[in-house]
Amino acid sequence: MTHKSKYISRFLKFMICSCISFTVLMSKTTLINAQELKQAEQDLKYYSELTPERALVMFKAYLYSFDGMTEERVNRYINQIKKLPVEQQAAKIVELKKPFEERRVRENRLKAIETLTEEIRGKFFFIPSNVKENYISLIQSAPLEELEKYREELQALDKKNSLMADVFLKLREELFKMKFLSQSEKNHYDDEMESAYNDKNEYMLQSVFKRAQEANEKARLKAPETLLGNAKANAKTKIERLYAMIDAMDHDLKPLPDTAFYQGYKPFWKQYQSMRIPKEAMLKELEKQKRVEDVESYISQKVMQHMDYVSLEYSARKALSLAKLYPNVASVQKHLAEDIFKTWPQGDISGVSFVSDRRLQRIELAIQEYKNQTKKPDEPAKPVVHIKPDVPAKPGAPVKPVAPVKPVAPVKPVAPVKPVAPVKPVAPVKSVLPEKPKVLIKNTWKKINQKNYYFNQDGLPLTGFFNVNQKLYYATVEDGTKLGWHKVNKKWYFTEQDGLVVMGWKKIKNQWYYLDNSGVMATGWKKVSNKWYYLGESGAMASGWKKINNKWYYLENSGVMATGWKKVNHKWYYLENSGAMATGWKKINNTWYFLEPSGMMATGWKKVNQQWYYFNDSGAMITGRHKIQGKWYRFNENGVWL
Repeated sequence: MTHKSKYISRFLKFMICSCISFTVLMSKTTLINAQELKQAEQDLKYYSELTPERALVMFKAYLYSFDGMTEERVNRYINQIKKLPVEQQAAKIVELKKPFEERRVRENRLKAIETLTEEIRGKFFFIPSNVKENYISLIQSAPLEELEKYREELQALDKKNSLMADVFLKLREELFKMKFLSQSEKNHYDDEMESAYNDKNEYMLQSVFKRAQEANEKARLKAPETLLGNAKANAKTKIERLYAMIDAMDHDLKPLPDTAFYQGYKPFWKQYQSMRIPKEAMLKELEKQKRVEDVESYISQKVMQHMDYVSLEYSARKALSLAKLYPNVASVQKHLAEDIFKTWPQGDISGVSFVSDRRLQRIELAIQEYKNQTKKPDEPAKPVVHIKPDVPAKPGAPVKPVAPVKPVAPVKPVAPVKPVAPVKPVAPVKSVLPEKPKVLIKNTWKKINQKNYYFNQDGLPLTGFFNVNQKLYYATVEDGTKLGWHKVNKKWYFTEQDGLVVMGWKKIKNQWYYLDNSGVMATGWKKVSNKWYYLGESGAMASGWKKINNKWYYLENSGVMATGWKKVNHKWYYLENSGAMATGWKKINNTWYFLEPSGMMATGWKKVNQQWYYFNDSGAMITGRHKIQGKWYRFNENGVWL
């Protein structure tokens, strides 16, 4: 190659490199916004003000803050800086930081996208699944600064839909209260209302409800006989359940005469034996009732009274049966010997039945504790790490579904009626303490002016909270002891007529309340005997569907929080271990299910994210070749119809 050719070659290389450098420089310059320039200036000022040694230490700490950073790589950067004059080291640090800052921005964006994706799938209860998936697709390519805008859009949409959900649940509650529509008619209108709700068409929702009202009114004008028949059928069901309980008892078991419980229970035992009548006689008496009101009165006064006696007898017999099996277990025999009638001095059958049932629970708990103490401990199993699964766009291949075990077409939950706050006492008129009697009374109860007080060692009546024989009582200056609620230091207590502070479960005006070991009325979530209950602001125990912190829970008639599969109004729902109602895709025992936004388990054909799936009567997702209504269909391993 000639000298001239070498010169031309070098010149061309120089020009190409210059162009590339200029292009890169210009592209980088355009990407640097004012905020980045300002940050670079601040960094330069910060490192310039530090000593060289301190600046290197801070930069090294900065490098180690990144995942995957090695000591070798850190030392390589530090050596680059040390080779430069001291006055140039701060600028070099800022230069080296730049790609790391860009990496941090990328990582923050990915983390923000991941967080928002989890929020979309786990929150926003009232946004349909297909809309959620559309938003998830959009945010994958969105810049960091736009993610908050999407979050605000979702929050607004969820709030808007939640308002409609409240309307839907309220109308649905009213629909199922209509007395003159048959169950099939209610289900028909409910399906139409659900369809309108899923389409977010409030006008159609209101129209369907109006038609249901008109149909109910027409039926009302010609249905007195039908209504009476339904009331009698309901009463017959209760009577059948009552005598089924009687038949299930151990009638040969006799109570132990040496227990304190027996002495209090004996009058109830004799009383019920004298009032018990054959089932046929009770049904015959029911048929004589000519009005719906008479039937309802018969149920409350006769049938339910029998039910309380039967429950009392059942719990008493069961307690005696269990105690005979564990004669040497002190805790079991202690509970068996309890005189529960001292804790329920009113003597009404409903309260006695409840207290007896609680005593049975204590005996069962004592037996379980005894078994746990005497059982040889197993070698602990290796703990399993539970990773919360993301709801996939397409579920993984489920196992072949088994024969359906759940019924077809269950009904959506009815929003629970908000519990009514207990009637709390009005502050009484202030009065003075009762006069000290002329004959000094010490350490005993005494009625003065028809009011009950306890006099201490000095002969003075006690007020407020005080202990007598290791039991807590409460009395006021004005009334002494009395039955009812008391508000003390912003906390509610309930006392019996003799002033005894109630602790544990208490039924007051047909509502159950729980008072803790200090007598304070509980509200909110409460764990009792390893079971969760929810008590409203009024303290009343909740039952049925309950919305708490934007999540739906189901509480049994006993108040116990439900978990797992639950059938409500002929439809199936799934409650997580936390009790929260599940929605969307759910993998249970290696089988995939789909739960509607209402929580109802899907069956039959279902379109999810523009793809069709089929769920059998048990709710299990179908895969492979399957015959539906006489025709064969094929589904891939993810359940998608091919």
